Amino acid sequence: MDHKYSIVFSPIAMTHGMVEFRPQATSWEHWRANDLGLLRKADDLFILTLDGWEESVGMREENKVANAYGIRINQIIPRDDGYIVWRDCGPKKA
Repeated sequence: MDHKYSIVFSPIAMTHGMVEFRPQATSWEHWRANDLGLLRKADDLFILTLDGWEESVGMREENKVANAYGIRINQIIPRDDGYIVWRDCGPKKA
């Protein structure tokens, strides 16, 4: 049987606890090289469109890099009824 799987990396979820020990860990400049290095190896970028996501400096730069590398961009859009909408917003690498 062939199984399909994904490896998911969420910078916020996986590193949020570091802020307690490294206050500079809240800045985009602190995370930029790490995030973009991982993104360049990704097949997809998933954007959870919570309030304020479009103002995020890191999210805007990740979006630009994903477009430049031909990485498929997906938006996960929460709805008021608790469901989410999934939108494919861009091409996948050839």
